[in-house]
Amino acid sequence: MSTLEKYIEKVKQETENFSDIEKLRYVYLDLGKKFQFDLNFTFGNTKNKKKIYEHSQSEDELNKSMDSNTGICKSISYIFEYVMKKLGINITTIVNPEDDRKCPHMYNIVTARDGNKYIFDLQEDMRFIKAHLRTRYFGMAIKNRKQTIISRFDLEQIDKKLGYVTGDLYYTNEYLELLKMDMSLFEDFGEKVQFVLENAEAYTDENMGYADRRWRMEDLIGNANKPGLLFSWEEKRKIHIVDCYREKGGKKDYELCISVDVRGGTDIYIFSEKENSFVKKTIEEFAELMENGLVTIQGINGLRQILKERKSAERLR
Repeated sequence: MSTLEKYIEKVKQETENFSDIEKLRYVYLDLGKKFQFDLNFTFGNTKNKKKIYEHSQSEDELNKSMDSNTGICKSISYIFEYVMKKLGINITTIVNPEDDRKCPHMYNIVTARDGNKYIFDLQEDMRFIKAHLRTRYFGMAIKNRKQTIISRFDLEQIDKKLGYVTGDLYYTNEYLELLKMDMSLFEDFGEKVQFVLENAEAYTDENMGYADRRWRMEDLIGNANKPGLLFSWEEKRKIHIVDCYREKGGKKDYELCISVDVRGGTDIYIFSEKENSFVKKTIEEFAELMENGLVTIQGINGLRQILKERKSAERLR
């Protein structure tokens, strides 16, 4: 029996007597907790990305994804479709009609009993599930994205039934509001950023893969296309997400770094899986890490000069 079939048998037992929407929610949350995005696709060249994308639909590749808990939007969508069809759900996988890239985004469409169609985009929701947030792409109506397959109140009741929400653990969206309130106490920009990064446990869950964590930090900080949840456009220009890695056994082990332009220099933060939080480093400490094998993909303000000065000083010894 394949990994997929074993998973389906397990889900059938655990969702016995569940309604269709409860089955959808159970599998959506369960797969969202398990899966990590394939970094070979994220950081691969065009040829490798195309190869991964083209082969990610076959049943053999879907089983490999289940074994490794790794996939891309296409494989994750087809796995969700494969499982839910076995549970009697009218579901299909489609290409985002608005995405004209060579490897366009894919997600699922569920047709409800009343004939209405709804979007389920598990890959986009994985980081929110791992951060224990309210999901954003579970059952959005195609005709009106503000409408959903189930009300917020009823979805919360299902989440309580499934244990996603408990008396001791509620959605961490509320934690974000508290974080915003506390941020107002800091006048110094560098101190404000440090407070956020060192108190972001709710958004850097230890089960997150690198891509999930990076995307979640983009949600908070912002990117080139949109502002984040916590910082203004002006503040965002001073905060930079930096992809770093170390070569281990011929493979790249990625580490998430964030550099911050502050008065008088640059602060750098590295995510520590041991601490499950960001750890602050001076630019000199970061330069030492680079001398010992850490590689950055993007540049950091002032780092090149520090490395040059350290190299010159070493020659004079």
